[in-house]
Amino acid sequence: MPGADGSEAAHPRGTTSDRRRSGEHVSEKRPGVVAEPDAAAAPDEQRPDSAGPKRWFNPYWVTVAIGAVMAVAVAVVVVAIQSSGTGTGNDTGRTPQSIPGAPSGSTVLFSDTFSDGKWCDYNRVQNRHYSDPACGYHNKSYSLRVVDGAARFEVRPGDSPGGGLKGGERSEISQDSASWQAKEGDEWYVHERLRLDSHFTPGRWTILTQFHAGSGPPPLSLQMTREGALVLRSSGKAGDVNKAAGGRDRVLVPADAFMGMRGHWFDVDLHVRWSNRRHVGGTEAYINGKRVAPWQEWRTMASSRIYWKAGIYRTPTDSTQVLWLDDLVISAPGRGRG
Repeated sequence: MPGADGSEAAHPRGTTSDRRRSGEHVSEKRPGVVAEPDAAAAPDEQRPDSAGPKRWFNPYWVTVAIGAVMAVAVAVVVVAIQSSGTGTGNDTGRTPQSIPGAPSGSTVLFSDTFSDGKWCDYNRVQNRHYSDPACGYHNKSYSLRVVDGAARFEVRPGDSPGGGLKGGERSEISQDSASWQAKEGDEWYVHERLRLDSHFTPGRWTILTQFHAGSGPPPLSLQMTREGALVLRSSGKAGDVNKAAGGRDRVLVPADAFMGMRGHWFDVDLHVRWSNRRHVGGTEAYINGKRVAPWQEWRTMASSRIYWKAGIYRTPTDSTQVLWLDDLVISAPGRGRG
């Protein structure tokens, strides 16, 4: 070891060179490498063939054992963190949120983190390039694909799929034939994580999620208004009943604030009781875990069923819109999978 003046400090048994000249064994060490114990250089009490007193342990192996235990502990912590959903793999650091208000023991009806890049868990894909059963969708066009572990929807001017879908431009995935569709009196807790492109420009109306009755306008939908607000809207027969009772669109995020959220992920959580009767049905909503629309009685159905579909469905618009969807969870209290 160098001394304060840069010279080799005196060793109690002489310098390394002196010790080598005297024939004494000197153990060599390289920076960053732990040398194994040398029986010839070890003190008498640690030599297995020594006649002197013996210790029941070898300090070197105790050190190795402690290091191994610490390594296992670190590995357990890492696995626990990844299992809790805070890993950064395909989720790019996004942490799925629990559903505010969902009762303990609720059953997950459907969930998707879009990590496999496949669409067979859905019933239908609808966009300009394809409007058929989802399992046959292999198109890698801009309209629908998985990017960084999330579903990416894009609609450009003129992207009307036709095929009996009337007017409007769209790119959506649908569960129109799912066995777990809602019926009268059912309750759903719906979680979606969404992100709008930073240049997302609203048209006259832009629907991000539809809770559809099978025909006609959706009785409940998550929409972006012409001004840029995020609202929960009631339409068709259900909307007529709610408006007659004084109900209006439920503004979840005002326009100025919502336009400022473009380019950022945000969580939407909806609690809905499905009913054709206004005094039985109802809705409440949370944005990023904060309740922004308290429980309110609403007619939420227009037929005997409700199914989920999401993406972009809009009035013809002269701009391109891009939406990302991730961490979809739909659950219900006291119901099992269909």
